[in-house]
Amino acid sequence: MKKSLIILSLLLCFTLMVTACGGSTDTKQDTTEKSAETTEKSSDTTEKVEPEKAPVETEKPEAVSGDAQLESIADFADLWTSLYNNNESVINEYDGMPIMALVLPGTCFISGVQYGLLNLENKDGRYEGELMFAGFQGFIEKDGSNLTFGYDDVLEKDGFGPSAKAGDRKVENGNCDLKNVYFYEESYSERNGSQFQRSTSEFRQEKDGSISCFVLSGNSLDFRGNKAISNEAIFIRNGKDQYDFVVAKAEVGPNFEIISLKDREDMTKEQAIQVFQDAGYVLEMSGGIVDGKLTLD
Repeated sequence: MKKSLIILSLLLCFTLMVTACGGSTDTKQDTTEKSAETTEKSSDTTEKVEPEKAPVETEKPEAVSGDAQLESIADFADLWTSLYNNNESVINEYDGMPIMALVLPGTCFISGVQYGLLNLENKDGRYEGELMFAGFQGFIEKDGSNLTFGYDDVLEKDGFGPSAKAGDRKVENGNCDLKNVYFYEESYSERNGSQFQRSTSEFRQEKDGSISCFVLSGNSLDFRGNKAISNEAIFIRNGKDQYDFVVAKAEVGPNFEIISLKDREDMTKEQAIQVFQDAGYVLEMSGGIVDGKLTLD
């Protein structure tokens, strides 16, 4: 049953991405494409959930506080999703907003959650095996509330699109501090010894129960496989009736400097704008929820 719940969390993350934005960006392309294929296959092997038995709204996880403790990356993903769901209708009502920038952070957990399937009993130690969606040989290591995870694999054959060619090296590394409600993941794709895609995602719960995140990506190829340097930096603070956001652009490529949330407690939209601009990014848009409506600054 626990395995089914974790798989269900994965499917919910993927469904959130597809229904809200209709696809993925290049930086998460490989994971989401495999997700779609594996979802269909896994439907025959996992427990079926009757529609009338789906969790009601009151059963969604709320922001943890005090002594409440997350037990897995899936719990972290559910925490973010619960907050997002409360803001989703407001976000989607703004027709002029490029919705992908606001939905992307939630999809970052798709890769992270699958590591929990390697340690279903949630015991301390190192566990290895094939990742359900990515298809790579990965690992997760648990030491109390601290988790480290990752994979380092090479594609044996071409995948879908120009970002997945035979011989490409795919690497991901991350850590999750469940006690302090902190998550970090970095992934990159390498071809002929050079990185052509790289992304980082970092999440931290603030004292008021909201969750702040930085999602950075850099590419040297576009979705057609042509040479094109691009970077995007996203900040979101996701809370109760709150969805402050900043989107900024640059042209550095995969070798961008990591901007971290660590040592930046209670991150605000204004602070994020300054941090991105100091790092050489150009502000594209910022905004948030004002009087129940998504508003651009």
